[in-house]
Amino acid sequence: MVLLLTWGNLLAQNKPKPAKPQEKPPTQKEIDDMMKEALKEMDKLSPEQKAMFEQKFKQQMPQNNRVDDNPTVPKKQTTLLSRIKKVTTPEQYNQYLDELLIQAKKNISSSIISEVDNMILKYKGNKIAIHNLPMMLCLQKKMNAAIYAAIVCAKQNKDVILSQNNLAFILHQSGYSFHALPILEYYLSKSPSPISYNNAGQCYFTLGDTAKAMKYFIAATRLDDNLAESHCGIAMLLLEQKKEKEAIQHIEKAFRHGYSQTLDDYVMSNNLKLNSIKMVKPVKEYFKPVEYAPLPPVKDREALIKKDKKLSYLESVQANWEQKRQATAGAFQTGNTKWELRKNTETFTNGLKRKAWLMSYFLNQDLITYINDNTTALTNSNQRIEKKYAEMENGIAEAYKKSSFNSDYEQCKMKERFLDTYLRETFITAKETQDLLSHTIITNVNQQLHWFQFLLKENELNHQYYNLGSHIMSSQISLSKVQRMYPLPINIAYECNEVLNHPPNPDDLEDENVKCDYSIKIPFGVGSIKFTCDGWEIEGGEILVGNIIQKNNSSRDFTVAIGLGLEEQSLAAGAGIKAQFYLSGNNDGFTDMGWRGEVKGEVNTIIKQYEVGYNAQIGISGIVVNEMNGFDSKSIFNYDPKK
Repeated sequence: MVLLLTWGNLLAQNKPKPAKPQEKPPTQKEIDDMMKEALKEMDKLSPEQKAMFEQKFKQQMPQNNRVDDNPTVPKKQTTLLSRIKKVTTPEQYNQYLDELLIQAKKNISSSIISEVDNMILKYKGNKIAIHNLPMMLCLQKKMNAAIYAAIVCAKQNKDVILSQNNLAFILHQSGYSFHALPILEYYLSKSPSPISYNNAGQCYFTLGDTAKAMKYFIAATRLDDNLAESHCGIAMLLLEQKKEKEAIQHIEKAFRHGYSQTLDDYVMSNNLKLNSIKMVKPVKEYFKPVEYAPLPPVKDREALIKKDKKLSYLESVQANWEQKRQATAGAFQTGNTKWELRKNTETFTNGLKRKAWLMSYFLNQDLITYINDNTTALTNSNQRIEKKYAEMENGIAEAYKKSSFNSDYEQCKMKERFLDTYLRETFITAKETQDLLSHTIITNVNQQLHWFQFLLKENELNHQYYNLGSHIMSSQISLSKVQRMYPLPINIAYECNEVLNHPPNPDDLEDENVKCDYSIKIPFGVGSIKFTCDGWEIEGGEILVGNIIQKNNSSRDFTVAIGLGLEEQSLAAGAGIKAQFYLSGNNDGFTDMGWRGEVKGEVNTIIKQYEVGYNAQIGISGIVVNEMNGFDSKSIFNYDPKK
C-alpha cells in the first residue's frame, strides 16, 4: 500500500517505487456506511472498552518504528530531526498546511480525493462526523484517504485543536512523524494540552530523540496523569536505561488506563513484579464488602449464641453456592482443566483480552503474595487467641478443684465469668485478623470477575461467578470463626443460657440445695459455738453480745455483728433477744451492712435445735424477715431493691 509519496523535495527523499497496486478508493456508499456504523458502535462501548478500542486501533496502524513494535528505543534519525520545519506564526502555519495539501493532491489519486471531498461536503454541518472522518478512514487502513481528509479538516478548522491533533496523529501513524511535529509544536506554543504533548513525545520517540520524547511525555502526565500512552513512553525510555524500579510505577499506570503489548511482553519475559492494586480501577461489585463481611467477634455469652445461629445460616448459604458451582462445572470439564489449559496457553490477539489475561494473572499472584506476606501476623493472632482459650479452660478446671458449688446457677456463673473474659480479651485480635483479609479478598474477587468477562464465554463466566462466590462464602465463614467458638465457649453458652437467664430467688436456692439435717450447739461460759452443714457461728458476751458467722460456700461468706442482747442457756433449752449492727463480706470484699435482730426460744436435741421465734435483717442488700417454727425456718417478708 502506498501511503504518501515524496511530499515534494522537503526532505530531498527519492520517490519510492510502488511495490503494490494503488489502493482501491472507497466509494461514497462505503464511506457513508463506514461512518454510520463506526459512530453507532462507538456509542455502545463502555469507557474501558473505548480505551481498549483506541489502543487496538493505534496498534493496527502501519507505521515505522512504533513504540509497541520494538522493545528498544529506535535509533536516532539525526537527518530527519534536523529538517523539521519550524512554524511560529499563523501565516507560517497556513502556508505549511497549503504545502501539505498540494503534495497530497499531487500524489493521491483523484478518485480518492473526489470521494473524500464529497464526504466532507455531505457532513459539513456535522462537526463530530467531520472530526471522526479521518480517524475512521485510518481504522479502515485507507491511509491516503485519511491523510487527505485530515489535511482538509485541519484547514477548515484551524481553531479546533482536535482537527489539528487528528492530522498530526495520522501523519505519525503513517510513518511521517517529522511532518507531524511542526503542527504539534505550533499548537503547543499556543495552547498546551496533554494529548498534544503526548503526540509530540510519540513523534520524537519514533525519531529516536529520547531527551525530547521524555520531556514531552512528562509534560503530558503532569497535565493528565491518566494518559496511558505517555506513561508507556516514559516506561520504555526508563527500561532502555536499565531503570526497572523507576519504570514500574509508569508501567502500572499504563496498564491502569490502557494497554501496551510491548510492555506486556517485557513484563512477562523479565518477570517484573507489578502491584495489581495500582493497576485497577473501581469495578462492579459482584460481592459487596458490607454484605459479604465476616460476622464480627463478640464479647459476651448472649452475643455468642446469636452469632452461632447466624453462622448456621451462612453455612446453608455456602452449601447453596457450592451446589451451583458444581452444577456449572461441566463448562470447564473436571477440575476446570479446560479453562486452566486455555488460560495458560492461549495467545490472545485482541488487546482487551490480552489486558484481561494480564490483569487476571497479577490479581491472582498478588492475592497469594498478600496472604503469604501476612502469614506471620495471622499465625501470631491465632496463637494469642489459643493462649486465651487455654487460660479459660485451665481457669474453669482450677475453680472446680478449689470450690464446691451448691447449684447449677453457681457453676454457670463461674463459667460465664471465664467465658466473657476470654471473649473480651480476644475481641480486638479477631477483629484485626478479619480486617486484614476480608476486604482484600472481596476486592480481588470482584476485580477478577470483571476481567473474566472479557475472557470467558457466558456459561464459563457463570461457573467462575459461583466458584468465586463459594470461595467468598467459605472465607467469610472461616474468618467468622477466628475468635474460637468451639467446643468449650459455645457449649458453656448453650448449657448455661437458660439457667443464667432465670436466676433463682433465695427460696428457690433453699429448695435446690441439700437441706441442713444437723446443727450442734455447745455452750461455754458466757457464749456458745454452733456447727451446721452451712458453716459455724461463735457468739459471746453478756448484754454486749458479738457474733462471728462463717459459711462454707465457694465465696467464703462471713458476717461480724455486735450489739445488745440477753440470753439464758442450758444444755437442754435456751431463750434470748438481741439487736446488733452487722458487716458482711466474702472473697471479693465487702458485700453488705446494716442491722439484724432476733427473738427466739429453743429446745436442744442431740443433733438439732427446735426454735420458735423471729429474726430480721435490714441492710443495703434488702430487708428479710424469717419465722422459726420447729426445725424449719421460712421467709415471711423479703424486699430486694435490685428487683
